[in-house]
Amino acid sequence: MMKKRMIVEKLLRLRRAGDRSSLIFNLPIIVDPPIQYSSLTIQNQNQNLSCSSSLKPTCLFASLTHRFLSSSTSTQNEDDHQDSLQSDDEETTDGWEEEDEVDPEVGDGGDGGGVVLQCCSWGERALSIAHQVLLLRADSDDIKLFAFKTTPRGYVYVRLDKLSHKYGCPGMKELESFSQEYKKRLDEVGALGEIPDDLALEVSSPGAERILKVPDDLSRFKDMPMRVCYVDEESDCINNGVFLLESVEMDSDKCVWKLADVKENRDVQSKGRPMNRKQKDWRLNLPFEMHRMFCHPSFFLSSSLVIKLVSSMALPGVHTDRGELRVHESLEELSTDLVDYIAELSEASVKERGVFAIALSGGSLIGLMGKLCEAPYSKTVDWAKWYIFWADECVVAKNHADSNYKLAKDGLLSKVPIVPSHVHSINDSLSAEEAADEYGFVIRQLVKTRMVSVSDISDCPKFDLILLGMGTDGHVASLFPDHSVLEEKEEWVTFITDSPKPPPERITFTLPVINSASNVAVVVTGENKAEAVHLAIDDMGADDCCPSLPSRLVQPTKGKLVWFLDKPAASKLKSLEFSSE
Repeated sequence: MMKKRMIVEKLLRLRRAGDRSSLIFNLPIIVDPPIQYSSLTIQNQNQNLSCSSSLKPTCLFASLTHRFLSSSTSTQNEDDHQDSLQSDDEETTDGWEEEDEVDPEVGDGGDGGGVVLQCCSWGERALSIAHQVLLLRADSDDIKLFAFKTTPRGYVYVRLDKLSHKYGCPGMKELESFSQEYKKRLDEVGALGEIPDDLALEVSSPGAERILKVPDDLSRFKDMPMRVCYVDEESDCINNGVFLLESVEMDSDKCVWKLADVKENRDVQSKGRPMNRKQKDWRLNLPFEMHRMFCHPSFFLSSSLVIKLVSSMALPGVHTDRGELRVHESLEELSTDLVDYIAELSEASVKERGVFAIALSGGSLIGLMGKLCEAPYSKTVDWAKWYIFWADECVVAKNHADSNYKLAKDGLLSKVPIVPSHVHSINDSLSAEEAADEYGFVIRQLVKTRMVSVSDISDCPKFDLILLGMGTDGHVASLFPDHSVLEEKEEWVTFITDSPKPPPERITFTLPVINSASNVAVVVTGENKAEAVHLAIDDMGADDCCPSLPSRLVQPTKGKLVWFLDKPAASKLKSLEFSSE
């Protein structure tokens, strides 16, 4: 039998341009591994916290990096911490010391995990404080320290691992709560002179290039596709593929890998059909000691492996001033990401408020939500806590083909255990004006009982999530370009009788209600909507020719806006460049 040993494929990395502000707009999208741009920089100036945008490539699966950058002048004795800070003359980027762009190594304090203190005399104390903060958390059994690094210039890098998350990535609130408590403790100890009092802190999740210990860490990611490279020693040929871990056999000290059923492993001639029997039966048997991290042809680190987790996200989420852009290769991948997003918001809302108030639209959106009817969502989502509304509706009978209610009932509501009294549709026996008035009244009553939250800025209802589609003309809900309803500021729900798209009579949420939501998602697919997507999202500058385009007016006041796009719909975006592959 041929001897084989596993090595690491040289991983793709982004090269940052000199101008940080150009990151969103000019960098090419790298499909694998997925990377998104997102961070939060908090500058601590005399206890007044001010937020400013900062960009840094981070793992797609962790949507936020928290940085605390103190501008206070150190009052400590220089002899106490001679290694804490170097000269201010050294080059920095916007006041932040960037981590070196190097391939991960075991125990490097970054993607390789472990602890690296770099001879900082205060490093052990800072590390012990991090452990204390983690131990005191209610979720201390789930959130663990993945990597910790200090630098002589006074920077502390912390990466947290969430054991219950399939990618190991904590959520935004978990990263934020740890960041704030850890920074508070560092400041307290710094005031006592035990560590420098001007440390800069960054907290994030493990990156997309994670080093795993073999066999200890492999079973945790057993169900996820991994990109693996291996060498046939007899031919010296390097082979690679996307594999699934079939088993870890402790008795014989080996791992058994099989091909993952992904596009890359399918025959081009099969036009996307699943793998054939021969491919499905293929196995790669590798003893533990043959798993290696390849650093140099003559240097191997034993019992470790760099894997790349293959996500459903075809392209990274990119944050712009028009919200987060999630671009997908296929409708299948978009659908998976969309239902994950909805399920996560539902879980968070039920945990925080006890209910989940969601407003739907019509069109192809409901079809893309179909996976919610399947496992695991059909069993894990707390359907009894859902309250269903419609952001717009055609004034037709409930069994009419144009009814958004009928579309949602047939495609979703009849297939999951939602409480019927929690489904709030319009009264189809009324005129458009009367139906809008009554629907607005129903929502006001639910706001009074706190089934729907209220915005502390506009006094409008604050839905947990409003899902919207978009037409080729840029309309959302039943808000059409150049229509007078765009100017409605007082009513929560209004009506139109002259819709440019049949049927003519409709009711719709107004812009103040949409922009008061905690979360708004706009789902757009198809090349025929690419121009509308471009006009809705791209920066038009001083020559903005579409200031009243409804989709461009969707901008939550305090909430979050996410665009779910397939590649054809995003094809004209100037803010993204697609690889030719």
